Amino acid sequence: MSSPSYDLALGMSQDSLTSGIKEMHKKHHAALFKGDETVPKDKKEYRFIWDADEAPNLVLDAPDKTVWDNTWKAQGVTALPASNVVQLVLPNLIANCSIDNIALPQVKGEVIIPAHVAVESGAVTLKLLGVWMKNPPGNGTDKILMKNVVVPKIMKMANPPLKGLQLPAQRLMDKEVKLKPVVVDVVTKTQLVIAATATVSLSTEDFQDTYSWPTGKKVFLLISPAVLEKLIEPMVTKYKNKPLIDLKEGDWSYNATLKARLKEITNVKISDKNPQQGSAKVNIPWEANGYIMGHEDSGCSIFKASQKA
Repeated sequence: MSSPSYDLALGMSQDSLTSGIKEMHKKHHAALFKGDETVPKDKKEYRFIWDADEAPNLVLDAPDKTVWDNTWKAQGVTALPASNVVQLVLPNLIANCSIDNIALPQVKGEVIIPAHVAVESGAVTLKLLGVWMKNPPGNGTDKILMKNVVVPKIMKMANPPLKGLQLPAQRLMDKEVKLKPVVVDVVTKTQLVIAATATVSLSTEDFQDTYSWPTGKKVFLLISPAVLEKLIEPMVTKYKNKPLIDLKEGDWSYNATLKARLKEITNVKISDKNPQQGSAKVNIPWEANGYIMGHEDSGCSIFKASQKA
């Protein structure tokens, strides 16, 4: 196995991502998935009350042509990106709207928010592409309200759960590692993978167009050997000069001592062929003494040996 052209890759299955979003819905339903907001526009007062009462699903796939063609596009969006498109699916959104306290027909049903995940300038970006509604409003007034109030609010609601797709700094082996994303890969209906270089060991290799990621796992984390070495070294230094053995034995007829300490561990190397194996140079000074029928000053010393660094 040659060294990869990234330092760390985090993969999350579609099921694990959806589970996380469902947990977010359960804990923060009132704060993130429902609301009541009034917006003044063109000397009118638009009120929008909404509730996504069922937990959303995340689909790692682009919407089909029928859904996309009937999607209310976000500003500046015309075409569907060719890859790395995901969908936040709200099984049931209930929306009650009014203009100057005059109620409009309730909008209710499935809502889909497609989004594009990419890497730009060393950061994971998430661009919401629009909103599709299974039961959209029919008349002109409703459509104006939908375009100016409902669609922006739905897209704003979609931001928190979808932001979880980004890759924050990770704490690995008691060390915070800042990450610079370089590759994002949405494997259709399977998993989303974000690969990054790490500040502890920035890779300088050219990045591939395609990768073979592990399959059949809900979550996986790949770390390059170079980063593992950098992370392990600070861990082993805290054991520097720690005593390993301090043994004293004896009675009236003999006395023996054995002392050893870990002076240092250097040259930590992780195997390129097997990341679960590694090697290091270990320096352990030790000293042993033994006496029979006496003590150190009696002249009856039998042996005294040491190995010093």
